[in-house]
Amino acid sequence: MPEYFLGNPSETDHAAETAYITNWASVNEGGGSDNNTTAIAIGDVVSNDRLHGFIQIAMPNKPFTDKNLKITNVELLLRSTNSGSPTSITAFLVNYSSSSLDYDNMSWTNYNSSATWQTAGAEGANDIDRTSDLGNGPNGKLFIGTLTNNAFTSIPLTRLVELKKIDWGKTIDLSLHYTANS
Repeated sequence: MPEYFLGNPSETDHAAETAYITNWASVNEGGGSDNNTTAIAIGDVVSNDRLHGFIQIAMPNKPFTDKNLKITNVELLLRSTNSGSPTSITAFLVNYSSSSLDYDNMSWTNYNSSATWQTAGAEGANDIDRTSDLGNGPNGKLFIGTLTNNAFTSIPLTRLVELKKIDWGKTIDLSLHYTANS
């Protein structure tokens, strides 16, 4: 079976790559949020409040007529422009349906204008998957690592492909939790 690539993970193909990221938000533990602007913020601020990021990825409908064509790998590339210490994050799959999340009104306490996270910062068992083996044991952790300064960091989403959470025409939401002092 031939292998096809949707986009090319490079700086010169940034527009094509980010076309699959349809919404994003940064929420601040101390209040406030940054929704769907030019960048996502993850880390901490001067007051040591944590910033968590959220990303919605919408896979296209199957672009070819070959009924056997399968998605075999997806990677999320994040570029950090942090000038300080590298940012440590843990990525989780959000449990709520994509249609219930409102990225324009998301905050540390709410996932839409009228519904609250079970635990502020999307840290509760109802908010994020904390039990599936997404590549790091049965803890729901999809990625545990550090965003390298001034470089791309690859977050493999292959396990979500294997579990059919990522497939043609599907949308998923990820929560990128800042991990302080790690």
